[in-house]
Amino acid sequence: MKTSALILVSATDYGTDNGTYDGSSTSFIGTEQKAAGYYSSAGTQQTVAIFTEDLLATIKIQATVDTTPTETSWFTVLTFEGDGSSVNDTTGKYWNEVHNITGKFTYVRASISDFTQGVINKVTLSY
Repeated sequence: MKTSALILVSATDYGTDNGTYDGSSTSFIGTEQKAAGYYSSAGTQQTVAIFTEDLLATIKIQATVDTTPTETSWFTVLTFEGDGSSVNDTTGKYWNEVHNITGKFTYVRASISDFTQGVINKVTLSY
């Protein structure tokens, strides 16, 4: 069963208050979403898509197998390092990456740290 893309992090511009990001901190947690394993014990394949521009930050995709997660329930299944590199001297680098993650995860979320520049256009989860 393939669902629509679930938003882990919506459009977030460094320095601008939006959703779970207060506009001034260098770290925040995106929205946790129910993963494939929440609905089916056979659900093990999920796809994470990361879209950024000129980003200096680390995005960790975290998962849990708990049905009622606590802060200590989460573990990292994918790490994306936005390095702020440029296509040329005047244009910020756009990162559009898709990664498959496998596991009977009940929930998935994105944890952002070292956020000091750029835009997270969105981070999505689909299965």
